[in-house]
Amino acid sequence: MELTQLTSSMAMGWCVLFWGQWLFWAGTGGHGVGTGSRMSARMLMAMVFSMACFMAIRIVDFFADRASKSTQKGLRQLLSTFGIVMGLTWEACFTEAIDGITADYDGSYKTVLDFGITFSLCAVVLPAWAMYILPKVLEDEEQKKDKEKEANGHAEELGSFGDESMTE
Repeated sequence: MELTQLTSSMAMGWCVLFWGQWLFWAGTGGHGVGTGSRMSARMLMAMVFSMACFMAIRIVDFFADRASKSTQKGLRQLLSTFGIVMGLTWEACFTEAIDGITADYDGSYKTVLDFGITFSLCAVVLPAWAMYILPKVLEDEEQKKDKEKEANGHAEELGSFGDESMTE
């Protein structure tokens, strides 16, 4: 079930990204904003989507905190979808920036430069992710598992209590 939810989240993320690109170019008559370049389109989309996703996350989280347990699970999955959308828009922006930097080069030099920029970006971002974001996610996962065990243990205690009272 989790694989289906993650696949649906990723598919929705890509659909929203392509819808946003279509909406941008249709809304500007194919001319874009400012210089009309794809980079300006990607930057504008990344900023607008980031703001919209942040607001949507806050709103959905508000309702998830007040929803029933089954509804809450679906709303929490929707939060991860908004995170995916935000990540995909910024990824498209970085990809376009790297393509713009390497556009003046040809052949293997372009490939090496593309790899070098990508590797440098990963060398900066991955350690920060591993030091700050990953531990928080692992901690949250552990807390969820502890709550589930506690809830299951409590349910088993209630079940065994009911069984004992029936035998007396």
